[in-house]
Amino acid sequence: LSVEKASAPICPEVSTTLSIDGFTVSQTFDERPDPLMTISDDDQNSFLLLTFTRDSVQTDFTCGWRIYRAKTEAQADGEYYLQIDKVVCDFIEIFVNGKSAYRLSSSVNGAPMSSWRCRAVKGEKLDIRFLLKAQDRESSGGAGFAGPVCLERYS
Repeated sequence: LSVEKASAPICPEVSTTLSIDGFTVSQTFDERPDPLMTISDDDQNSFLLLTFTRDSVQTDFTCGWRIYRAKTEAQADGEYYLQIDKVVCDFIEIFVNGKSAYRLSSSVNGAPMSSWRCRAVKGEKLDIRFLLKAQDRESSGGAGFAGPVCLERYS
């Protein structure tokens, strides 16, 4: 019996996922608002705390524009992707730290999506904003997020 020395197997790099909590949401606007408007961290009047419920969009968001905002920080140095489990809207634009990072001008009907790729260093603060538009969503039960939004790091 002969035994040959084999090279070590190549293992895929492990990713780390951070669920983003603490989203706030604006009122519904008739016209496109400035998604980078100044928002005080303690503003509980014009931006309300929102918890996403799996498979249930925001039923009061059927027509118009909304801004969703979350703050988080990078847990380690690395390359990051934003993973959205489920979103329903007719337009979405994502801003990270004041810069447009992603834009989709067509309808999304509950599909998961991956967007925004960047490098960040451990402890870096991330202000993430989503501008969503809904058009005639009464019959479909509303628009918005219907599942978790995560920041995924690839080592």
